[in-house]
Amino acid sequence: MKNRYLLSMALLASIAFVLLSACTFSPKNHNVYLIPKGYTGWVFIIYHQKSASEIIAQDGTYQYKIGSNGVLKTATEDVRYGITTDDYFYIDEENNRTALDTDELIHSHTVTKADAQGGLQYPAVESFFVGTEAQLSKNPKVVYPPDVKPIND
Repeated sequence: MKNRYLLSMALLASIAFVLLSACTFSPKNHNVYLIPKGYTGWVFIIYHQKSASEIIAQDGTYQYKIGSNGVLKTATEDVRYGITTDDYFYIDEENNRTALDTDELIHSHTVTKADAQGGLQYPAVESFFVGTEAQLSKNPKVVYPPDVKPIND
């Protein structure tokens, strides 16, 4: 009887360890946003765009190279959710990076997923504002860029 009790306790301890380990070691994403030097305004990353390239991890880092118009379209189907570390850089023509102060220059980083409308499904759009709070106050939030097309049209 004592052996059965010890076996049960060992099994419970093993299960608890596995569950705690699974919760503790969730995948972590490292995102690097490369923004054209001097760009100020809203940035949009539009997912599920068939004619664009996938965002692939390089050495464990996902790099988002934003276009001069503040837009990046990607074939990646959806935003990577979970624990993330985000770094933002201005990048010049020679690919030199200048780190941006996220407290001062990065605002309102959100993900929008429009509900299906009339049977049409729209892609996820990640957005954030680059600039000072004064500049942000002069640029109202654009929730969903007007040129985004349904993914099942």
